[in-house]
Amino acid sequence: MSTTDSLDYLNTITISGGEHSIAGTVVGLKGEHRIVMVDDHTVDIPPSEHMVVLRNDDRPESSVKLAHSRENQINITDMNVGRSIDGYGALMVISTQNSVSETVAEDLINIEGVTQCSTINLQI
Repeated sequence: MSTTDSLDYLNTITISGGEHSIAGTVVGLKGEHRIVMVDDHTVDIPPSEHMVVLRNDDRPESSVKLAHSRENQINITDMNVGRSIDGYGALMVISTQNSVSETVAEDLINIEGVTQCSTINLQI
């Protein structure tokens, strides 16, 4: 874990493990927590109990297909997309009302353009 000054935020805390890292900060007068970086992708989303992290090709139709996955019965409560530095890939962080099942995660990774899907369940 490390703390750093950032150009966008007064302070950030970064946790790294294996190949991945996540950075967070506290913003605003109410002290709202925010996830602001996942690996090399800038995002801005509050942490929530149930989240899905998707890596996909940076094409408009990829995000639209994911956001409209009604057949999977995903109730999206928040969503943010961060582009990769090279502009070819994107990382989408989705907060959901309920946990996303393994079956739904498999369906999501089968959407054209999606290259990776991870589900996260936190105790907040």
